[in-house]
Amino acid sequence: MSRWENAPDLRSVIRLGRVLLDLWLVSYPVPPAEVTLDIDDTCDVVHGHQQLSLFNAHYDERCFLPIHVYDTATGRLGV
Repeated sequence: MSRWENAPDLRSVIRLGRVLLDLWLVSYPVPPAEVTLDIDDTCDVVHGHQQLSLFNAHYDERCFLPIHVYDTATGRLGV
């Protein structure tokens, strides 16, 4: 699978983003006039020196920091 992660070109990534946005907007009865997104990271502590983990001084831990994006009006996951 790792061979495929760099396969898409920029045009394909942009097209995928537009499709995901369209699917998200269709989930509303009426598309909203504006959207406010809440973007948060979450400390996922690792044990040892796992690949791609970094030391975060705020949490004083080695961790991954996955990012969560939510629509503030509904609490649903954002695009």
